[in-house]
Amino acid sequence: MSTNRKRSLFKLFGVILIICLLIVLAIVSSTIEIYNPIPFQEAKFDEIAHWTALHRSPRSPMIKLPEKYQRYSVTGAAYVTGNYIFIPTWIGRGTLGPDFMDVEDDADEQYCEGYLFANSKLVYEKEPDWYDPEFGNGPWIDIYAPNFSGLYGFDRPHGTVQVPLVVHKQVNSRWYSMEPLSNDPL
Repeated sequence: MSTNRKRSLFKLFGVILIICLLIVLAIVSSTIEIYNPIPFQEAKFDEIAHWTALHRSPRSPMIKLPEKYQRYSVTGAAYVTGNYIFIPTWIGRGTLGPDFMDVEDDADEQYCEGYLFANSKLVYEKEPDWYDPEFGNGPWIDIYAPNFSGLYGFDRPHGTVQVPLVVHKQVNSRWYSMEPLSNDPL
């Protein structure tokens, strides 16, 4: 066998090996969970809500937090809707890669969870006809939250969007754990 033929076969083998490794990596990455929300810390979140209420702006629902509070929000900001203050604690996808089992999967699907501060009783939007508390499809609240774009939602936020979020559970008399409406992407 000539030297050129051996080199060509070696290159072909290398390309095939790289393609196989990329396929395996794509399959494995679709099963690696990346869900790691910021945990709720009542005292710190109360401080953030108080600071945000004092510094709210009529020009924007997004309030950039001071450096000492930024680590409690995945965007470094709080979002104000009327008397509600939303602090996002997780934004992203459920896995690193696309879900190969879900033919409707879309690379720009994004989810947002966090905690909502409310000094008064929550006012829900109209309940959907398909309300089913077992699946978390409950009455929702339209609140301002981060607006993300880009692959898997890891880009920095560029603005806000009003989105429907469901109360997952009431943490105490003022705080509510919020999640996406029916686990649909924002």
